[in-house]
Parts: sequence; structure tokens; C-alpha cells
Amino acid sequence: MKSIDFKKHKLFLVETIFFAVIIALLIIGGIYSILFPVIDDVRRNDYDTDYLAGIYSADKDDFSKIATLIERYNIEDISHGDFIIKSEKYFYKDTLYYQTDSELTDDQKSKITDLAYKLFDKYDFDVIESENEKVSFSYTNQSIDLVYSKSKTPHIGDEGLCKSIATNWYVVEY
Repeated sequence: MKSIDFKKHKLFLVETIFFAVIIALLIIGGIYSILFPVIDDVRRNDYDTDYLAGIYSADKDDFSKIATLIERYNIEDISHGDFIIKSEKYFYKDTLYYQTDSELTDDQKSKITDLAYKLFDKYDFDVIESENEKVSFSYTNQSIDLVYSKSKTPHIGDEGLCKSIATNWYVVEY
């Protein structure tokens, strides 16, 4: 086998190092893309009734404010894009999509977006949605929601378990 004298072929040495670095980055990126969802799911296994009751207690003023704003501004969904039907009216701000039929002023958008972004960033919700006088803060892969409902017992479907954590606030597990 013929050996290469790298002192004479410096360009070949640079190309070899560059190629090795690119291959290493691709391998690390592949491993990261496989492991990150697994790590994310392991972290989210702790999302249970006690966890949601705790985050509600920690930021109950913010949760109450955003639930009020969502109802007032007729916001249907807030998400990272997963639940948005592009044919419906929506706006995008601070990495989040807001679906609404209302014409909102910039001031109204700022009120809702600042608070929504803070809660998404802090608690990593998948979606906040409003329907039938109920606002749900959802972790969809974990089948658990923090729910604000004006009715005494929110309709959660046949398969859900509902636990009251405060007046008009519930944790629903599916």
C-alpha cells in the first residue's frame, strides 16, 4: 500500500480534515435528531395532574389573563403551526401562529402574543385552543390538558378524567 506524504500534499491534508469534520457533523446531527424526540418524551413523562396544578399555581394570574384575552379576542388556536388550517384567518408572531376570525389591532395582538409566548416558552405547551367556552392548554402527546371552563363541569368526552384544581380550572387526562 502506498503511503501519502502529507507534508508534500498540504491541500490533500486540508481536504481530508474538512471531509472528516463534515462526516462527524452529519453523524452527530443524525444522532441528535434521533435522540432529541426521545429525550423530549422522557422529560414530558412527568407531565401529570400534580405538574399542571403546580404550574397553574405558579402563574395563575398569567393563565387567567390569557384565558380572558383568548375569549375576548376570539382566538381559536395558538400553536407552533401544528393545528393551523392555512385557509382560515391567522397571524404569526414570535414563533407562534394565532388563528382568529377577529380583526385585532397591533395593541391587542401584542397583549395576547407577549403572554402566549411567555407561557409557551416557560411550559412548552403544544397548543392552546378555545372552543365551547373552554380554553385548553394542551400537551397532545401526553394526552393531558390544563383547562379553563366557565361551566361547573366542562364537557371532556366519554374517556376523559377531570380533576378540579381551582375555581373554573381543571386538569383533564385522556
